[in-house]
Amino acid sequence: MKILINNEQITFDGLKEVSSIADIVSLVERELEKKDFSLMRLEVDGAVVSPDNLVDLEVRSVSETGELNLVAMSHAEIVREAIADAPEAFQYIEDLSFQVVSDLRLGNTREALEKYVELIDAMTWISTILKTAPLGFAKYMSETNLESERQSLFKRFVEQMNVLSISQKDQDWVGVADIIEYEYPDIFREIRTFFGKLENALMI
Repeated sequence: MKILINNEQITFDGLKEVSSIADIVSLVERELEKKDFSLMRLEVDGAVVSPDNLVDLEVRSVSETGELNLVAMSHAEIVREAIADAPEAFQYIEDLSFQVVSDLRLGNTREALEKYVELIDAMTWISTILKTAPLGFAKYMSETNLESERQSLFKRFVEQMNVLSISQKDQDWVGVADIIEYEYPDIFREIRTFFGKLENALMI
């Protein structure tokens, strides 16, 4: 079986000891992580499979597979791509925040909670990018005061997420709506500006 990463054929020690495609993918992922890379997509004989859903590949043997093509990105590339996508992502987050607040104010708790889950996922994305930004912009950040700004924003954002989580667990829906409507816009604006500064670094 031919194994490729980003269209380049590779070999790994230990491949003879595995029997399923899922085992090979797990082995490759571990090796990629050692080099600060993540697996983004894989193709098995031309069919695209999500790296997060390998159940079907657990029963697919190596002997019945011709080619496994994996697409990987460095953590730095992932961060830079996320920063480039940030303007569109923030518009989505702001629209979603408005919908959650509107539903909560109207007493549509079930509808609000469905959107709230999406909003928390989006906020987690922001938190992750803030946390990992130095991976993609280490040199630029070391030459400016952006690292201290990043640390401050990350700390405040995590604290606000914790406060929001407490209100949600207490089922204090008025509190949840108030936090999203009155507390988050300012820090969203600051983080958006910060991401804009990093995006400018991509053009330097």
